[in-house]
Amino acid sequence: AKEKNDGLRILAVESNDGRKTFDGVIAVPTASPARSLGDLRGKTIAFGDPNSTTGRYLAQAALVRAGLAARDFVGIEYLGRHDKVAFAVGAGNYDDGAMNENTFNKYAADKGLRAIATFPCATKPWVARAG
Repeated sequence: AKEKNDGLRILAVESNDGRKTFDGVIAVPTASPARSLGDLRGKTIAFGDPNSTTGRYLAQAALVRAGLAARDFVGIEYLGRHDKVAFAVGAGNYDDGAMNENTFNKYAADKGLRAIATFPCATKPWVARAG
């Protein structure tokens, strides 16, 4: 954004318990044999909202860095919210899913989830530009 608008300035950054970053998580059911992102080839995956930074874009970037593309999955769904992804993966409706670390930590034990990958996410900046 700064490259396209030189007058853009960060005024503040959201802090979460003093942290300016958090992790996104790609999780599988605890009984899944998957141990790495490469093991997800040929599986189904659930994402959050189609416009979600963590629940879609950064998760998909992590998959691409691991050598996976949309064509490598037999099913891709957008469920709207991180908690819906956790519930659906835990129920076995999807082989894996992307969510933020808070959602994963909240539901991992109860829904039977295991993280196979994490990826860094920046908290939300507040920006302004002149004019």
